[in-house]
Amino acid sequence: MRWLLLAAVLLGGCVWPENPATPTPLATSPTSVPARPRAKWTLIFYFAADNDLEESEMDDLEELTQLPLSQDVRILALVDRSPLGEPSEGYSNRAVANLANWSNAKLLEVGPDKLTELDDWGQLNMADPQSLRRLMQVAQERYPAQQYGLFLVDHGQAWSGLCSDESTSRDNDTLDLKELQTALEAQPSPLELLVLDACMMSTLEVYLAAAPHARYMVASQDSLPAQGLDYVGALGRLQEKPGSDGQQLGKWFLESYRQSLKSDPEELSRVQLSLLRSEPQLALRHAFEKLAQQLRPQLRKHWRSVAKARASAQSFHSEQGQGAEVHDLGQLLTQLSERLPRLAAAVAQLRQPLKAAVVDQVRGRYRQGCSGLSVFFPLLAEHLSSEYFASVEPLAGEWVHFLQDYTRMERTLVARPPLSEVALVGGQRVELQARLGAEVAASYTILVQDHCVVGQMTCVPDHGSTLLNDYFDGHWLSLGEKDGGPSILAHLQAVELESTSAPTALATLPCQLKRKDSNTGLDVQLFFALHPDDLQRPASLLGVSRSSGLGAVELRLQAGDQISFLQRDLSPGGHSRPGPALRLVHPDRLSLQLAPVPPGDYRLGFLVIDLQGRTHWQTKKLMWGE
Repeated sequence: MRWLLLAAVLLGGCVWPENPATPTPLATSPTSVPARPRAKWTLIFYFAADNDLEESEMDDLEELTQLPLSQDVRILALVDRSPLGEPSEGYSNRAVANLANWSNAKLLEVGPDKLTELDDWGQLNMADPQSLRRLMQVAQERYPAQQYGLFLVDHGQAWSGLCSDESTSRDNDTLDLKELQTALEAQPSPLELLVLDACMMSTLEVYLAAAPHARYMVASQDSLPAQGLDYVGALGRLQEKPGSDGQQLGKWFLESYRQSLKSDPEELSRVQLSLLRSEPQLALRHAFEKLAQQLRPQLRKHWRSVAKARASAQSFHSEQGQGAEVHDLGQLLTQLSERLPRLAAAVAQLRQPLKAAVVDQVRGRYRQGCSGLSVFFPLLAEHLSSEYFASVEPLAGEWVHFLQDYTRMERTLVARPPLSEVALVGGQRVELQARLGAEVAASYTILVQDHCVVGQMTCVPDHGSTLLNDYFDGHWLSLGEKDGGPSILAHLQAVELESTSAPTALATLPCQLKRKDSNTGLDVQLFFALHPDDLQRPASLLGVSRSSGLGAVELRLQAGDQISFLQRDLSPGGHSRPGPALRLVHPDRLSLQLAPVPPGDYRLGFLVIDLQGRTHWQTKKLMWGE
């Protein structure tokens, strides 16, 4: 069976002052925190754990207590915990080191096997910039140092923010980009290193907002695994060489992160982590704005070329959230240069500061094409919010105006037929073909029963062709356990090639998960290492992540869990609904492999998504089996 994969997805600076001007101090209530002698480093941790990442963040906090005592490197942590606990998913009532479970926010000094409570800040909104400002002032006044590092640990969703807090009156409240700037601008001394231990924060918007206030940054373009960064490995090296600067510490974080995932090669295969430096920020901003300015007049004649460039660049997203649709900047530049040659000079001018800004990366084998920075590039106008305008227009106004023009023009385009009628021929092996229009961003082979899509596989034409080709021989990729038993037909959302010559690809399957003791369905994504040239070989599970309005959370499957796919209803006005469920007996044996399709009446054909995000399908009747 020849399945054609979605290969398109693979494919002067600022001066850092020695003695910066000190902003007006933030007025805070008196603190009982004792003053410490000046150290070489003060590391400031902001654990926003009043949400469903509490359990993972408590693991990180306890990890810090494994470090030996150092007078040169001091660690201060503000930790806000949730009043919820077990059995809620991701929450915890556990003790950490010597401290029993608590809720609300505590200011702690971290030492070997011990947390010392310095202050109780009570009910605190960690999504309020005043909370971060207060921490920064107390830390720099009472724990003075030659260099400061700030660690923001929690959910992240690109420009829309990080550090969510559930104990507030506002749903999914986060520290947004403008609020992050507000907090960083008020710090008494600039940061040597800013570490964003959160998903999807290595974006151009975040970089431009934070770079004036931090000499170096560590962040990821993609989702991070539940365990986050490796603090013991990197900070242990800093304790040995406390005179190191932010770039060296950042490199230790990248290396320790890579080393920590060596025992989990599946997880390592799909990660990305960037070390960024702030010096090229002005050159990068200027070149990016110039490119956006030149893009705007191209839209009237070349909107579809720009849309194809966007669709072909690697995307990172979670299933919910405003900032959930970002694209790799380097790949976007390549696509724009190829499709709009008149922009080649502007693209070339942007590549140099982009390369200078990204000092180093950790890239799994499915992320080798990442440039280190992403940019928000939404499909539709409704994805452009007033919050984005307020946060990003002062940083990249021309890009904001380009996005307004791009999404506004999308509404005025006359739709063209994106898919011809499907031709079906054959008996034991059914050949199917259809002709694509020029406006297709993604295409799939679908198997339909009773108006519902019961199976979906990625399929694209050969390079340079507009003809979709596929065949059906009674087998389909199915989800089941390796030793046989029940299985359900798969719904592939995307397949990303490791490289043009590599034997494996990253397959993504969105589905619903019901825990064994719960009737509530969780929207999750399953990731498998697929062998596209040998689908008879079972594809191993790489990971499972859950998306919510707060961000992504890594999960582990358990015996008794149930997995089902949402089946798209193709009848007019139809809605997706859960299909048959697979109950797991041995979750570690879950795999993706070819299995026979049960006999019955089906329809077989193609479904495509056009450049405006709309779906179109064509199918033909198919009687299969007895």
